[in-house]
Amino acid sequence: MAISLALLVWNWKQRIARTSLLYAGAVVFSFAAMSALVMWQATTSRYHLPIFVLGAAFVGIALDCFVSRRVVVGICALLLIFGALAAATNRARSIIPVRDAPNIYQDRLLLYFGGDFYSSRHSNYRAAAAAVESMTCNTVAIDSVLPDPPFRNTNGALLTYPLFALINPDGRTKAISFTGVHNKTARYQKPDPEPCAIVCFNCADVPTKWAEYRKIGGRATVAGPIVVFGAEGDVANSP
Repeated sequence: MAISLALLVWNWKQRIARTSLLYAGAVVFSFAAMSALVMWQATTSRYHLPIFVLGAAFVGIALDCFVSRRVVVGICALLLIFGALAAATNRARSIIPVRDAPNIYQDRLLLYFGGDFYSSRHSNYRAAAAAVESMTCNTVAIDSVLPDPPFRNTNGALLTYPLFALINPDGRTKAISFTGVHNKTARYQKPDPEPCAIVCFNCADVPTKWAEYRKIGGRATVAGPIVVFGAEGDVANSP
């Protein structure tokens, strides 16, 4: 993108370059604004994908108008080769099965934990989901916010979607919402039914969370760092 911007600036006297520069400026501003407004984390880099897709438009214009056809074909060939290699050797969901590395032919639930960082958490998520499934409860809340903002070691607390798949809420017999949000975004929270179970990530050693959710049935089930608060838990949640 930087090279394409340089090409547009170098050829700014041409109308198509000036028009493309306006569009490119909007894309760059969007990237800067998002980076400034959203707390950066490794897991949020995927949010930039729409911006990169929008940026592909002015990259294509710059290559088509100001670069020779042979160079463009060479660049496209290199991109295709690198893309194919990345897809084939993706260590989290590889197309080509390699030793014990996760691949796309495995069970979908296992692939949620296919990365090196998350694979050890599979049993904890399974146990937490089993605890929820064993309850006669159809309104479950998720607490994935730790009480030391703004920059914290989330330690996987943001990896909530595998639990959704394991619990399999359909919105009728079982619904899931988020809770435990006490920052400025709480004003945008929609009113949800009072939960009868709360899955609290990384709360096993956080006494404030145990006290906060003592009213949810007075019991809890511990699955590694995850705690499921509810009336049918394995241990008492008492002071």
